[in-house]
Amino acid sequence: MEDIIGREIAGDLHIGRSRNDIDITLYCMALSERVLQLMEWICNFEVLLQSSRENNDTVMPDYTYNQRAQPTILNYFSSPFNGIVINTYKAV
Repeated sequence: MEDIIGREIAGDLHIGRSRNDIDITLYCMALSERVLQLMEWICNFEVLLQSSRENNDTVMPDYTYNQRAQPTILNYFSSPFNGIVINTYKAV
């Protein structure tokens, strides 16, 4: 468009649109950014769940008051975090 009518006029084309048109465009842009961010978080959470499943037998030291306590498994360590996220997802 700029090549046809020139930069001065093409730069002001948005002026011909209503406030509602511009508002909904900005809303859709912001919403798409949030959806992409949510998709990234879901992918990261899926990686955490997969890691939790794969490390079901991985033994690691547990700590109490910054001192080593009895051994535990990695799955046991990460399962409370997974439960919190799942409960939050169900609540939303």
